[in-house]
This record gives sequence, C-alpha cells and structure tokens, in this order.
Amino acid sequence: MVNVELVDDEPPAEPERDPVSEWLGRVVAAALRAARRAWRRPAVRWPTVGVAAALVVTLVTVPVVDGVRERARLAALAQVPGVLRPLSPGLRLLYSAAGGDQDAAPIRDGFVLGDLLVGLIHQSPGDWTAAGLDPGTGARRWATTLGNQVQWGGAAPQCFPTGTVVACLVTGPFSGPAAGTTTTLWVLDAADGHVVRTATYGDHVRAAAAGGLVVVGRQVSTTGGTQGPWTVTWRVMGEDPVTGDARWTWTSPPLRVAAEDDPSDPLQLAGDYGFELLPVAAPGAPPDDVALRVGADTWLFGPDGHARAHVARPGGWTLEETRGGGIVRLPRVSTVVRPTRELLLDDGTWRALEGTPLPMTVDDGSAPDLVFVTDVSTLTAVDRHTGAVHWQAPIDRRVIGPLFSLSAMVLGSRLYMDTQDLQAYDASTGALLWHAPLAGGPLSTDGTVAVVQSTDEEGFPQGVKAYRLADGREIWSSAITPLLPSAGPRLTLITFGAPLPEIVVVRSDGMVAVLG
Repeated sequence: MVNVELVDDEPPAEPERDPVSEWLGRVVAAALRAARRAWRRPAVRWPTVGVAAALVVTLVTVPVVDGVRERARLAALAQVPGVLRPLSPGLRLLYSAAGGDQDAAPIRDGFVLGDLLVGLIHQSPGDWTAAGLDPGTGARRWATTLGNQVQWGGAAPQCFPTGTVVACLVTGPFSGPAAGTTTTLWVLDAADGHVVRTATYGDHVRAAAAGGLVVVGRQVSTTGGTQGPWTVTWRVMGEDPVTGDARWTWTSPPLRVAAEDDPSDPLQLAGDYGFELLPVAAPGAPPDDVALRVGADTWLFGPDGHARAHVARPGGWTLEETRGGGIVRLPRVSTVVRPTRELLLDDGTWRALEGTPLPMTVDDGSAPDLVFVTDVSTLTAVDRHTGAVHWQAPIDRRVIGPLFSLSAMVLGSRLYMDTQDLQAYDASTGALLWHAPLAGGPLSTDGTVAVVQSTDEEGFPQGVKAYRLADGREIWSSAITPLLPSAGPRLTLITFGAPLPEIVVVRSDGMVAVLG
C-alpha cells in the first residue's frame, strides 16, 4: 500500500518580504501621510492628494502587471517536459511506497498520461501487470494483468503513452517447428485500464510506440537459401492504436542481407540477419520518430511516415535526435570507445561534432537553431543547419570520479550546464553569466530556481540545493533523510521532473518517496 501523509490545514507561514517590497511599502506609507497633512491645507489639498493617488496607483499597478506576466510565464513553462512544480525551502513528503510495495515501481519508472501515473509491476513468479495510479497521492486506480514472462521467453514488457491510450509491447523468442520471435501488443484505456485491443505479430516483426501511433515493421518478402545471404523487403506501418487502421505505410526496396553474430541483441537468432525498430526522441521529449535497421541500412521515419534520413554501413548506424529536430548518426558497432557523432545538415551532408550533445533535462525551445556539445573541457554551440561553430567556451572545472555528472537546460535563451560546477551561459553568444563551484547535479528547475542534488563523498545523493537562475546564488538547501517516513539505508537516486513534476527519491531498500 502507499503511505499518504496528511497535512494539517494550517495557514502558510508569512513569506519574508524582499527589499523591493519593503521599499514600496515605505513609499506608499509616506505618500499617504503627505496626503493626510495636505488635507488640512485647502490651498494644496487637491494637487497633493492627486499626486499621492497617482503615485500609489503606479506603485501598485506595476507589481500587479509584473505578477500577471510572471504567472503567465510559469504557466507556459509548466507545459515543458521535465519542469518541476513550484518549489520552496519547506520541502515536504507528499507520499511514499515501501520497497516491498508493488506500486513503488510505477512511481519510480512510470509515465504521466492525462491525470494518471502509469507503470508496470513485476510480480512473483514472473507475472506482469500494468497499473494506473493517482499522481497526487499514489493511490492505485486500476490494474490490468498482461501475462507471465515465461510465455515470452523471459522477456519483459514495456508500456508507453500513445495518444490518449497506453500501448504495452513485448517481443520474445518462441519455440516451435521453426525458431523465431513473436511480438504481442496490448492497448489499454487510460481511464480504467480495460483492454481496448490486442494483436500478435509473428517472426521478423518489430513494433514500437511513437508519434501517438503503434508503428509495426515486418519482413514481407525474402529470397535466398537457408544460410543466406538473402534479399528481403520490409514494410513499415503507422497504425491507429485503438482501431489498428493504417495511418501511413512505407515499403523498402529489395535489401541484400547476410547472417550476423550480434551478442548485443538478445532477440537476434543465430544464423539470422540483424533488424530492429526503435523509437527515437529529442532530449527530454516523448518519441515522435522511429528508426528501422535492416542489416546495413537504417531509416528514420517522422510521425507522418516520411523517411527523414537513410544511412548505410556494415553493422548499421544508430540514429539520434538533437534539440530542434536535428539528426545525428554514430556507428552502431565500433572498435572506438567514443565513436564520433555526425550531424545531418540541411544540404544533405554529414559533419562531425566536436563532442557529445549535452543531455537536456529541460528545454523550452529557445535558441532553436543551436546544438550544444561538449568534450568535457570545451562547450561548443553548432548551427544545426550548416554545421558551423557558432561559439565555443572553456569549461572552468573538470570533475572526475564518483562526483562527476553532466546535464543541461535551455531556458529563456540561457544555457545552464552542470558538471558538478553549475554554470550559466548566454545561449546565443556563449558569454559566461555566472558560475557556482561544486554545486552538484543533475540539474532541473521549477522556472525560478535551478535545482541540483547534493551528494556525500562517495557520490551518493543526500539532499537538494536551489540556486537563483538570475545570478547563481544559493538560496536554500534541504536534507532528504529527515523528510522520509522511516529510518533506513542510504539513498541511491534522486530524480527531478520524471516521471512526475516533483522530486522522486529512491532508497537502497526500494522505498520510493515523492517530495514537493
């Protein structure tokens, strides 16, 4: 069961007034005193009262207008994936689930769809259940049993938000006259968890959820001997998750493939060629695209089925998306520890990137034409259309070992980066705006403060710190352990904004807590 902490209905503590508010209060009080004195002198009564009234109206109206603008800004920002609900120094426990509680898994690993938190529960001895929880309390609303992993050859299902429904998929080996794989799909109503549709696909089929559709790729023809090589044709269809109707269809040209030995792919059978269909998403965003690899050829499809890119090399390519919708490729199999990523330019050519794209935790879409990459010592902004280096900046500090982290945010045309040091740059020029040494990481925000986790000497999380976005000044911190419902072992994970727009804490005994 989920432990829910009830909070007494007490009036909130009086917030500390900032210096500007104090000054405004003093000015308004002085204006009112002047108006009272002038009232006793008929000659200056009305001019003085008029000036005082105009001053009061101005001083009251300007903060009100600014407040309306700020509320509108925060409301728009709340729609950006990864942004937290408003935080304050008084963090408190919203609810928790013990390590043995089945509902701990959706809280830790699920996703929000509408007004539900949806995730998977693994029950002994191998049963899998999809569950919908109340994201505000953690209370379970529904549960739907999918089946036992024995029938899927030990494979585990995955569930995804797909439009307004939940799509759960599992691909596993099956035994029979001819060895192969089978893919099973369940489409669940998000409101109550009932099964809307099921489908089973045979061998040489892969499925993924992306762009609000269930995308299915299947081999539709093959010629060649039993040992290969073969000539194959694949068809990819974007299906309506509820009806199964095809929204778009694409068919490959005949492809020459040969048997591969790829230990990294547990679904590839010995003596078969390699193929996979994977969802692709920009950093911090839900997947809209899918990538199909068949042997050496890889395609990236947009949500409308348009082939955005096609690349070929022995072993295949892995295709990724950058912020702004840019496409990056890197070798799927490589003898190099850190293979070079290449950016697809508007003219159809590829250009090597001087580092790895920054992992974005929050991105409001400002400075949309720039891709930010780092080699840990240098930060580079690249024009995603031309590949030109827009600016470069040195990273002031290099932290290695258990304290190292790397994350970034783009917010209001500023780039905030965490390498344990916290730094803010002008996203357009690369000018360093402020630097907070050894702040912590990873990085998140509620729109007014930058939030990072603090760690102990071994790198384990222990608390939360908040820094002003304007100047990087630390304004509050909070230890986590005193907020938890019971004593226990050390913390192992603190996440911000995923799956909930809150702070989620995981302890080594499996306990999960939601703070806000």
